[in-house]
Amino acid sequence: MGSLSLAVELDAAQLAAAIDSATTEPMRFGQRSAIVGGWSLQVERRGPAGVTAEGDRLCVRMPFAGQGRIEAFGRTLDHTVDAAVVLCARPRVRPDAHLVLQDAEVRVEVDRRRVELTTRVLIDTVQAALGDLPAAEARRQSEALALPLAPLVQARLQALRAPIALEADSPDAATAKAGASGRAESAGACLRIRPERLMVGQPVVSDGKLRMPARLDGRPSVSLPCGADADDSTADLPVPLAGDPDLRALPLALTLPMAVRLEDLAPRAAAALRERGPIALAGGGAITLTSPRVAAAAGRLMVRANIAGQVRDRWLGIVPWRRDVAGVLAIWGAPFLQDDAVALGEVRFDLGGGDRVQAIATALQRDPIAAAMERALRLPTAPLLRRAEGMLSQLDAGITLGGGARIPVRVDRKDLSLKGVRVESGWLIVDAAFLGHVVIGTPAPPAPGRRTTR
Repeated sequence: MGSLSLAVELDAAQLAAAIDSATTEPMRFGQRSAIVGGWSLQVERRGPAGVTAEGDRLCVRMPFAGQGRIEAFGRTLDHTVDAAVVLCARPRVRPDAHLVLQDAEVRVEVDRRRVELTTRVLIDTVQAALGDLPAAEARRQSEALALPLAPLVQARLQALRAPIALEADSPDAATAKAGASGRAESAGACLRIRPERLMVGQPVVSDGKLRMPARLDGRPSVSLPCGADADDSTADLPVPLAGDPDLRALPLALTLPMAVRLEDLAPRAAAALRERGPIALAGGGAITLTSPRVAAAAGRLMVRANIAGQVRDRWLGIVPWRRDVAGVLAIWGAPFLQDDAVALGEVRFDLGGGDRVQAIATALQRDPIAAAMERALRLPTAPLLRRAEGMLSQLDAGITLGGGARIPVRVDRKDLSLKGVRVESGWLIVDAAFLGHVVIGTPAPPAPGRRTTR
């Protein structure tokens, strides 16, 4: 079980639309006098609602305008009164993952910069009119609001069930350079999140958006090779959501496996054997080891090489003779992490072939061929750590979903180190341990001194 962070965002305009009293019909007012004239006023909406933040409060500003006309002593004056109904409330996430507005306050703002004796009646009438029906309707809608968050995140959560490529099945240049002439290839690794539950924290109002921290609990792991899980019986089920007022982000511990093909280590072994050259035998003659093959055997790394050469001896201790010999030398050991390299420990070897092959076993015991093979198969850990960094950088670049949509990702690394090595099915696999935070929906910050276009 592990957790990733997920940034849930809601455009505040969506929330404003839910409480916008745009359906308010125009309101008309007026009064006439046979002696001094009269006045008339129509108050109506003027444009869409706007959203601002006041501390931890979200404020929805619904603009209105009053178009007034004053007739007095034979003169006519047209005057526009700009006004707004402003509702401010604290957005909160309930335990049932619904967004609500609490502690709502409603105020009426009227432009009084051009108040004159003749226009005061228009301004006061707009103030009273908006403080009546529109303000009451805005408060009622805010109190009734309960916006479900599931539709905002379920599509993204469903998309996150797909494997996320961290390393392609292509040659790894860093490890290949460590060898004499061979290539080391990756089996292709990918991150599988397997989301099981999403916990949403309290929102923050910023830049016209509501940003809600969320913790995505699941079974994140890196698969090698990257393939679909046939046993994922929960793949089609919706991810449960819940609100958590005390939400805390948890660090993620993840194992990053890096694979090297065993067959690609054979050129390194061949170079070591060529450098060693023929092996002289005590009784005369020499043998050569050729065509090394690298394979796995019971969790160990095994190198098999062909033996070819001649053995010299004396028949009955008197008559000298020569005989061609052929066989197979097997060298094996357990890979382990040693300082700055993957080394081969507990190295042993055995011989197989004809009856005279065993006669050279004593000579081989004296030969440092096993030590040479151990040196040839050492892998420096620095390129492997760079590969692990590359996996995290690939994740840092974002996740591409179906349809080409891309989700930004930020990876905060606390620790990255190699923790173990194993041999499996034709691969030497080195595991790196990552500890940190992975935040989905928030881009990685640009590197110091560099600009980013992502």
